[in-house]
Amino acid sequence: MIDRSLRRRARILLLAGIACFAGRAEFPPSVWDGIYTEQQAQRGDAAYHRYCASCHGPKLEGTAQGPSLVGSDFRADWDLTALGDIVDEIQISMPANRPGQLSETTNAAILAYLLKSNKFPSGTKELPAGADPLRGIVFASRRFGQSQSQSSVALLPHSNLTHPLR
Repeated sequence: MIDRSLRRRARILLLAGIACFAGRAEFPPSVWDGIYTEQQAQRGDAAYHRYCASCHGPKLEGTAQGPSLVGSDFRADWDLTALGDIVDEIQISMPANRPGQLSETTNAAILAYLLKSNKFPSGTKELPAGADPLRGIVFASRRFGQSQSQSSVALLPHSNLTHPLR
């Protein structure tokens, strides 16, 4: 059986290739487009340390209770996933000792902090609260059209949750 993420990536590459061949290489917003503010990430830093650091580590490095939330493995695990799906996962399963108890605004701030910690640029508008407004934004580990050593934006349809954070 072909891994779901492999099928998803193949579908995305096919769509991107068709769009480029047709001369219409338009892609949805991604984490590279400054989708959170520095102030929101600062609030997320405080919330992360209050609710998440006990499992994921004070520097997001991961522990025996939770995986790392920074670096190439984290980016690869979530690559080409709709940001709304990541928010769903956070809302449903985090924090482990109180799943679903944090507000959507707090979860958006924590996600902004994760984006900042993974070196995605900030912008002038806050990341909206809730999963639905984020379904059209892609977590892309690289910008589209750049090599792996640089940075991919791609169209991703709503998908099932396949990457638990804990």
